[in-house]
Amino acid sequence: PAPTEKERELAFLRSLGAQAPIPAADQPRPSGSTASAALDVMVPIGAFVATWVLGRRLLGAPLALGVPLLACIFLSLRARARLGLGMLAIALAAALLPGAPYRTRSFFGVLRVEDRGGMRTLFHGTTIHGVERLAEPGEPQLYYGHASPIGQLFTALEPRLGGAHVGVVGLGIGALAAYAEPGQRWTYYEIDATVARVAQRWFGGLARARAPVEIVLGDARLTLARSAKRDLQLLILDAFSSDAIPTHLLTREAFAVYRRGLTDDGVLAIHISNRYLKLDLVLGAAAADAGLVARIRRGTRGDPTNPARTTWVVMARREADLGALASDPRWEPLGASGRAPWTDDFANVLSVFGG
Repeated sequence: PAPTEKERELAFLRSLGAQAPIPAADQPRPSGSTASAALDVMVPIGAFVATWVLGRRLLGAPLALGVPLLACIFLSLRARARLGLGMLAIALAAALLPGAPYRTRSFFGVLRVEDRGGMRTLFHGTTIHGVERLAEPGEPQLYYGHASPIGQLFTALEPRLGGAHVGVVGLGIGALAAYAEPGQRWTYYEIDATVARVAQRWFGGLARARAPVEIVLGDARLTLARSAKRDLQLLILDAFSSDAIPTHLLTREAFAVYRRGLTDDGVLAIHISNRYLKLDLVLGAAAADAGLVARIRRGTRGDPTNPARTTWVVMARREADLGALASDPRWEPLGASGRAPWTDDFANVLSVFGG
């Protein structure tokens, strides 16, 4: 029979010394094609699910994007289309996550404002620095609620705080300003100007305060040391909840500054809730060294008056200066525990690790 047109084309190619192509129907199917096709489908789906789950659990932390992205790259080394689909899935999941209305970075870390379940929260890294109900801006929540240890302190000192000067080291969202009363004067000492801008723009505590509130930017210890006034009826230190703490605010020299700034019956209150550090050991030694009495209310599981399980320490020159807290069994005496106080020359953070 006469050769077909296809056979004539193949004969012509062979005469030119070229290798004839194998018909597609006769080509062997790659052994891994089924697995590759499955990965083409599963990688984008897995990337979407992983980004969504990690984003919800880690509150938008870099792991929420980093882990799925690395997995996509590893599983798509020779498949650009698969990698592209995986990255698209990650971007889609990230866009659908509950939003962060504001996110910024300062010298001191990443700040993030997030709205969820009717609550607005300020995160510094992974640490919560304040929570506010969107329907009740300016009303203290979580660490600072009226039933919390700090709320109890304001109630106990209320008779003495009329017309008082109240100082707060560490601004957060300005939640404590909810306790300000007419006739008082409040001063916040905040080292991060970005925190001040976020608190003023995104949270309502400062704007709704019932007393004048001043924000002094810079290192609190240096600012207090430069002041010649001895007019602080209450000084609150709220700068120790993050993973990295300012140890220079807990030394013998720092407590000498606080003592000079307080009135004779003034009270020093320190928020020491921390995931890793047992700062009560430091404060017991510091109080004894400074000649101050100290009491602590620890955050315990199941305490309805302290649902956030915050731990606070109060100090004063005399027990009577602490008002009702001096006789409240929830506020235990805090002793020195045989430790030497931290100083500017020596502060051993590892010795209190394990909070």
